[in-house]
Amino acid sequence: MSDTETPPTVTFNRINKKAFFIFRLQRYELPGMYKSLAEAQYVAERQCRSMGWEERTPK
Repeated sequence: MSDTETPPTVTFNRINKKAFFIFRLQRYELPGMYKSLAEAQYVAERQCRSMGWEERTPK
């Protein structure tokens, strides 16, 4: 992982409550339905951490 790796980009559909995210130029569907973008973002970030992503900490 580089210091410049960006967090996942999450897209949330408020009509059907589904979400997907883009991480390392790949698109991933999130399973299930979500109440909000924040909830989907949380799940996406957890999934990205399991794939090796680490949040940058302020220096």
